[in-house]
Amino acid sequence: MPRTAGARYDRLVIDRARSYTIELRSAAAKIEITDDVLDAFAAALFVDRTIAGPVPSVDLGRRRLEVRTCVDATDLGAAVTIAISAFTRAAAAAGVVAELEAIAACVDGEHERGLELITSEGVIS
Repeated sequence: MPRTAGARYDRLVIDRARSYTIELRSAAAKIEITDDVLDAFAAALFVDRTIAGPVPSVDLGRRRLEVRTCVDATDLGAAVTIAISAFTRAAAAAGVVAELEAIAACVDGEHERGLELITSEGVIS
């Protein structure tokens, strides 16, 4: 089967992408986080094709939504943007307006360095 320019381009893009593990945590929600809210949040994350292997959770005492997921992207900024978008869509599907409180990320395969906390001031190792 002949190769096409599109297939070659797709392979190059895939070769340049890396996998990142991203953790996101919301600030305290203004509503009570119930099992139904967590179920809706999780269901929206599980069908989102922009992320892989989401592990949603909730801190009931502090009313926070959390997720750990993987994202394939060309750089850390793109990976974080993709994860934030997925998180925001899932929170909205669950009826929660979520403001992010914490973001942590690492390149997959470099877990020995651990996740780096990302703040508005930059990356904190």
